[in-house]
Amino acid sequence: MKLLILFSLYLSSVFAQEGVKLKDVTMSYGDSAFTSGLNIATTFSLKPNRDLELVGNSERFYTTVNFKTASNKLSLDATAGAFKKLPWVGPRVVYTPVKQVMAMYWSGVSAGRVEAIRAEPKSFFQQLSFYVYPIEGVSLGYTAIKMDVYKATMLPEVAYKFKLMKDLKMGVSATYDTVAKKPLFCVFLSYSPPQK
Repeated sequence: MKLLILFSLYLSSVFAQEGVKLKDVTMSYGDSAFTSGLNIATTFSLKPNRDLELVGNSERFYTTVNFKTASNKLSLDATAGAFKKLPWVGPRVVYTPVKQVMAMYWSGVSAGRVEAIRAEPKSFFQQLSFYVYPIEGVSLGYTAIKMDVYKATMLPEVAYKFKLMKDLKMGVSATYDTVAKKPLFCVFLSYSPPQK
């Protein structure tokens, strides 16, 4: 986690010199369809019309570079990372037909299995998510995921985000794990500096 913070700060200072700007920093605690434990996500805006994302915690780290199409409705992302020291790489496709709807398909191939790293590619995860945003600050989501040797699970989710200050937002989410049959809760704080 400390390395992620230092790396993010380093990249922020380097990118500032190259005209790349910090777009968003989000710190979350708890569990959701995408996060676990204490999690930090940092997003930088790149030119032309791309983002670089760094996400991680004590167990995992990944980075994403997205390539948006001319319509901005479709984003084709290159992703890579490590989960419990197991490296993986894979594509992510995000489709936003309208502002209130988002669909995402994400998959990854790893070098073996968790705690059994080998020089043989294995399907590491497959994930399909749908989100709708009925009113400002509210999101309703549904994620289906199969990861490594773990059982496939469905994760319905509801989240609410509200503004604390001009550039600072706070949010909460509640997710239900259909395999473990238990609710998951997460709180997050997000800072988005003004974009010039």
